[in-house]
Amino acid sequence: MINSEHFSQGKDGNKRKGIYDFLKVFGENGKAMLIAPTGYGKTLASIDLLRTAKDEKISSGLIHVVPLRSLVQQIYEQKFKDRGFRAGYQSQDRLEEGWGKSPFFLRELVATTLDSFIMNLYKVPVAEVEKVFKEKSRGHYYVPLASIFSSTVVFDEAHMYLGEGDESYSIEMVHAAVRALSKLDVPLVVETATMNTAVIENIANLMAGKGKVPLVYITCDDNNSQLKKLNNMEKVSVLKVCDEEYESKNSIEWNTEIIDDEKIFDVIGKSDEGDVILIVRNTVKKAVETYQSLKNRGYSRIVLVHGRLSVRDREKALESMKKVMENGGIIVSTQVIEAGVESNASLLITDAAPLENIAQRAGRLCRERSKIFDRCREKGASIYLLKPSEEVRGKIDVYDANRVRKTMEEIERIVKEGKAIDWRLFGGDDKKVSFVEILERIDPPKVEEEKEEEFTKVMEKYLTIDSSFDLFERLLDYFGKKGFFRESFQIRLAIPQEGSQGEPYDFVDVDLRWFIEFERRKLKEGKELCLEYDAEGRTFVLGEEKYFDDKEWKYVRRPSMKLNIEWLRKEWRDPPFMRNLKDMVEIYAPKIEESELPDYARYFAFLLRRGCYERGMGLIE
Repeated sequence: MINSEHFSQGKDGNKRKGIYDFLKVFGENGKAMLIAPTGYGKTLASIDLLRTAKDEKISSGLIHVVPLRSLVQQIYEQKFKDRGFRAGYQSQDRLEEGWGKSPFFLRELVATTLDSFIMNLYKVPVAEVEKVFKEKSRGHYYVPLASIFSSTVVFDEAHMYLGEGDESYSIEMVHAAVRALSKLDVPLVVETATMNTAVIENIANLMAGKGKVPLVYITCDDNNSQLKKLNNMEKVSVLKVCDEEYESKNSIEWNTEIIDDEKIFDVIGKSDEGDVILIVRNTVKKAVETYQSLKNRGYSRIVLVHGRLSVRDREKALESMKKVMENGGIIVSTQVIEAGVESNASLLITDAAPLENIAQRAGRLCRERSKIFDRCREKGASIYLLKPSEEVRGKIDVYDANRVRKTMEEIERIVKEGKAIDWRLFGGDDKKVSFVEILERIDPPKVEEEKEEEFTKVMEKYLTIDSSFDLFERLLDYFGKKGFFRESFQIRLAIPQEGSQGEPYDFVDVDLRWFIEFERRKLKEGKELCLEYDAEGRTFVLGEEKYFDDKEWKYVRRPSMKLNIEWLRKEWRDPPFMRNLKDMVEIYAPKIEESELPDYARYFAFLLRRGCYERGMGLIE
C-alpha cells in the first residue's frame, strides 16, 4: 500500500496531489512518465519513488539520471543526502571527497550524469574507463549492470536528451538504453516539463513493450492540445491530474517582450533595487562579453556561470550566486542554469533559442521556495527575448536555425495578438496561452529515422546479451559513428595556480572538438598555443598520485605525446581522430609506461601554460 506520509511536500507543507497519483501508478505498473510544470517537485519525488519501490518490492535502489554535471552535486547535497537512504553520486568531475562517490552505483539512492549512466550501461565502467580504453581489461562491468538491473532508473529533465546544443548526446544511444531496460523489466521513470508530444510518443513506444505506459499529466485545462494528442496515443495511458491548489498559487502574470541586444542595459536600469536579474546567453563567448560590459558599467553584484569555469571558480560562482539571490544583483549564465536551479529571480533576459530551452530558462523564475514568490504573485514576472543573431551554416549559436526562428515567430505572433504567455502552467484561456501550445507547433530535432531505428535495435541487442566493449567498438565502426556517446569527448586541463598557498593546480573540463579549434585559431592568428610544450613539441600531462603513507596528494609533471603542429594548420571538417573514441584516446591520452606510475595514480590532465586561463572568467575565446 502507498503510504501518504512519504510524499514530497512543498514549502508550505501541502502534499502535491500530482505526486501522490504519480507514485500510485508507478507502484502499480513499475514504470511511468510524469509531465509536470517546472518547480513541481519532480526531482525530490525520487525519494518517494524509492520508498514506493521498496514497499512494493519493485526494486532495491534508485538511480536518478540528469544531463548536467552541475546538477549532480546539487541534487546529492541538497535533495538526496541524509534523507533516510544511503545516498551517493557519480559524475566525471571532481566533487566532494569522502564516501559520497558511487561509480558502480552501489548505493540505494544515486544521482548521476547521463554520461556516467550510459557508460556503465554500455559495459564501460567509469571507474575503470582507462583500463578498458587501453585494452588492459574488460572492466568489472557486471557490477554496475547488477546495480542498474536491480534499481528504478529515473530519467530527469528528459527534454535535454534531444541531441541539440552544447549538451548534446547520441539520441540513438538513449533510445536503445530505454528500449533495452524496458525489455529487461527494469523499472523506468521519465520526467519532463517541456517535451513535444512527438518525442513523448517516441519514448513511450520504447518503454511500453506489448502494454501501455501510464502517464501522469498535471493540468486543470481540458482543452490543452497536448493532452488531447496524448489521449489518442496507442501506447500511452493518460491520467490527468488537476492540482487546483498548485495552479491557484502559481497563476502568475507573465510579461513577454522581444528586444534588441542593446536594450539589455535599459531593462536592467529600470529594475528595482534588490531585484535578481537572470541573463542567459547561448554561448560562453556571449555570456563573458555581457558580463564584462556590465562590469564596465559599474555593476558590482554580478556573477558569471558557464561550463568552461574551473572547479574552484565554479564553486566560487555558485557561492556568489547564492549571495546575489539573497541580496539582489545579476546572474549571467549559459544553458547550464536551465535545469534544476532554484533561483530567486523574477526577470529573465535570454537569447533566442528553441522553445524547450526558453521554457526551462523561464522556469527558473518565481519558484515557490524562493523569497520572490509572493512578490511574483503580486507583480508578475518578465521575460525579455533577444532577437536572433545571424544564422551560420544552419545554426543560430548552437541551435538549429529553423527551430529558433519558428519559436520566435510563434511567440511574436501571440504577443502581437495582445495575449500573455504562461511560462509555467499547461493551461490557457482567452487572455493567455500556455507555452505548451507553442511547443506543439514546433517540430522537435530530426533524426534519420531508418538509420536510427537500425542502430537502436543493434545497440539494444548488444545491451541484452553477454558481450563486452570490444564488440561495441566494432559496431560503432560498422555504423560509422564519429564519437562515443557524444559527438565529441571531454578532456581535462590543469591550470597552474599563481602564488597559490594551497594546491598548485586547478582543473577545467572542456570539449575536445572545441579545444582543437581553439588551438587552431590561436595558431592561425600567430598567438601562443594554450597547451604547454617542450622543445621537441611534446605536450605535458599532469598526473595526480596519492601516497598512502602520508595521505597526501602529489602532482607529477611529465612529457606526454608529440603533437604534429603542421596537422593543426590543415583545414579539416571531420578529422580522423573523431571516428571513434579509441582513436581519440590513443592520440590524446598520456603515453606513460605502466612502470612509471603506481596503480593508484588517480587521473591525468593536460597542462596549460600560465596565463592562458583567466581567473573567474574561464577558458574563453
